[in-house]
Order: sequence, then C-alpha cells, then structure tokens
Amino acid sequence: MSDSVTPEQLPDLWTVSHQDLQQGGLLSQRLPGYEERPAQIQMAELVAQALTKGVHAISEASTGTGKSLSYLIPIVRSGKVAIISTANKGLQEPRWSRECRTTFV
Repeated sequence: MSDSVTPEQLPDLWTVSHQDLQQGGLLSQRLPGYEERPAQIQMAELVAQALTKGVHAISEASTGTGKSLSYLIPIVRSGKVAIISTANKGLQEPRWSRECRTTFV
C-alpha cells in the first residue's frame, strides 16, 4: 500500500466512510432504496484502519452485508490502491458492472 494516508488521518477516513454509508449519507442520497447496514459500517471501519496503518485486511461476511461498498468506499476515499479477491469469477463480475460504477460516478 502507498503512503498517501497517515495514521493521523484515520478518524477522517473512517468518519467520511461512515458518513457515506449511514442513512442520510451520500449513498442514501444517490441510491434509491439504500439502507444503512451496521455490519457494512463495521467492515468499512476495518478497511479504513488497514488502509491507514498500511496493513492487510481479510474479511468475510454473509450475503446482504453490503461487502462491496464497505470496502470500495474507504479505498476510493483514501486514494490508495488495493487488491480485492473474491471466491470465484461469478462474484467478481457484479463488482465491475454494478458496485464500481456506482462508487465512482
């Protein structure tokens, strides 16, 4: 991971990611039917910490958690590059066709 985020910025990265994911935040304003998910926000915190500290993060969550946005939001907000791995090719396609396009637009 690059050094574009310092440990002092963790509260800022976490705060911005949390605000984006909570009800009334950026995603709920732009995505009809978006609902805040506590597990999604917890995972985003893990990702924000890993990005800030320059360490790896491994996470597993059940269907419906909102995994894609929980890692994409902190990654995009941090300005860092990250590697994301999924269990199979079938899980990768929705990331590029739906979640990434939504996150970057």
